[in-house]
Amino acid sequence: MPLNKNQFHRLSIIHDTLVSFNRFTFTELLKKVNNNSDLSANVSKRTLINDINFLKELGAPLADRKRYYQYSAPFSLYEILNPTEKNVFNEALSLLKKIEKTNQFHSLLPEISAFLLRFKSNSSTENKIVFYDDNPSYIGLEYLADFYTYILQKKVLDLQYVDFEKNRFTFIFHPYVLKQYSNRWYVYGYTEAENKVYVLPLDRIRQVKLKEGIKYKENIDFNPPTFFSEMIGIGRLDNQIPQRIVVRVYGQTVDFMSTKKIHQSQEMIAEEENYADFAYSLIDNFEFRSKILALGAHAEVLEPLVLRESFKKLTEEIVLRY
Repeated sequence: MPLNKNQFHRLSIIHDTLVSFNRFTFTELLKKVNNNSDLSANVSKRTLINDINFLKELGAPLADRKRYYQYSAPFSLYEILNPTEKNVFNEALSLLKKIEKTNQFHSLLPEISAFLLRFKSNSSTENKIVFYDDNPSYIGLEYLADFYTYILQKKVLDLQYVDFEKNRFTFIFHPYVLKQYSNRWYVYGYTEAENKVYVLPLDRIRQVKLKEGIKYKENIDFNPPTFFSEMIGIGRLDNQIPQRIVVRVYGQTVDFMSTKKIHQSQEMIAEEENYADFAYSLIDNFEFRSKILALGAHAEVLEPLVLRESFKKLTEEIVLRY
C-alpha cells in the first residue's frame, strides 16, 4: 500500500533523529514525532511501533534493543523511498497519458516527459540512468521565483542591472514574461527609459526593489507566443521580421536535422543523394547563426544572398584564426 503524506513525514522524523547514531528511548522518539508541527494529529504508540517496523522492512539498521533505538550503520531513507515524489510522478504520468491525444498540448509533451524523467531519476549519482545539462552555479535562479510572483501580481520594479563591461544601470521595469534558453533565464518587460519591451538576463541583475506610486503598464502590444515562435533563442533587433532562409545540409547531418528540427518552421524542400535543402521562416539572429555554424562544413547557407555573404566572411575570419 502506498504511503500517505503523514506517514512519510513520520518516517522522515524518525530517520532524521536516528541518523545521528545516538540512542533514543521509545518515549523520546514518540515525543520527537509529536512535537513536529507538520503532522495534523498526535501519533499513538501503536502507530510509532508500526512505523519503526516499517523502517526495519526497508532495511534500516535498527539495533534490536528493548530500551532504546539506534542506527548501527549508515542508512539513507531518501535514497530508498520518497513516496511524495513517487506519488506525484505517478499522478503526472497518468495526466500525461490523458493529454497525449489533445492537440493543444502536443508541443509540450517532450518537455513534460523530460521533466517526469528528471523527477523519477534516482538521486544517487552512482545509480543515475538519466542525466541533464544543468548549471548548478547559475546565479540567476535566485531571482526566478520572485520575478514569477512580480509578473503574476503586476508589480512595477526598480532594477539595478550590470552589463558585461561592469557598467551599472538603474531603471523602472514592468515585467511581462520569463524565458529560458540554453540553461539561462531571461525576463521580458517594458522599460520606461527606452519606452519599449526589453529583455534582461537574470544573472546580470544585482538588485530588485518594488516601485510604489507608479501604475503597472499592461502588456498590450507584446505578443510572447508569436514573438518567440518567430525565432531561436532570445535576441532580435527592433522591428526585425522573419525572413525566408534556405540552408543546404550534407551527408548524415541530413538525418540529424530531420529528426531534430532547429526551428518549428523547418521544412525540407529538396533532397538529393548527398544533401538536402531546408527552408526556414524566422528571425536571423545570433542564436540561429550559432546553430548553423555548429554544423561546420556540413551546412551551407544558400539564401538570402546577404546572409550567405555574411557566413562566407565569417568563415574566412575563422580560417585566419588558425
